[in-house]
Amino acid sequence: MFKVSTKHLRLSFIGIIVFGCLLFISACNSGEENASSEASNEDNVETDVSGDKDDFINKSIYFDLPEQEEWLDKFQSFAFTNNGHENRIDFLGEEEINGMMTNHFYIKLSDDNGATEYEVWMNDEGFSEKTLVLNDNSELSGEVASTKAGSVLEPLYEFNREFRQWIQVDDFTVTSHETHTDKLLDYDVVVHTIKGVDRYGKSGETEYEVVVADAGEFEFILKYVFYNENSLEYNFTLTEMELQ
Repeated sequence: MFKVSTKHLRLSFIGIIVFGCLLFISACNSGEENASSEASNEDNVETDVSGDKDDFINKSIYFDLPEQEEWLDKFQSFAFTNNGHENRIDFLGEEEINGMMTNHFYIKLSDDNGATEYEVWMNDEGFSEKTLVLNDNSELSGEVASTKAGSVLEPLYEFNREFRQWIQVDDFTVTSHETHTDKLLDYDVVVHTIKGVDRYGKSGETEYEVVVADAGEFEFILKYVFYNENSLEYNFTLTEMELQ
């Protein structure tokens, strides 16, 4: 019978212990590397807090948001700044004009050329029955008068009527769409920052950037920039929004 020496047994036992230690150390290192890799991957994951970004882009430009006359029935006051210029609309009450019951509003529109103040009496269909220019006490009539309420509500419609429509008909291609949560006055919103190129621009060249806050029941544009020879940038800040 083959006999194993005590020396060989000791060497074999030591070898097993050393091999086991090496396996343990290797496993620990592998676990640390995996944990580090997982943490790194978590840091790089983009969290889309809005759910599906395509759902936001593909909202119906006609049916998913209130129309102008609906907002006029809602607002007690609405005010914002555009590049630092104050614009506002205030509901002053109901008043009969020319035998018709109207909603009476004060409107202020401001830009780099100064401010113009109006009083407007709107019928239920959103058209002006009477518009006074308070700066010189003159009166406006026709379609020009009816556009003043639309102008002061522009931040609520700018993304929907312009950018969303351009994207949906492929006039602009989205190259970047990031989201984060924020507060807009008392409203919880998802802020969308969208960059893109027009279909006639150079490949990869950023042609526009738009930032819009989505509160669900309404959208408010915060910023848009056109990058061209005469780069244009507009920044909007919502300062007041009180419903009736």
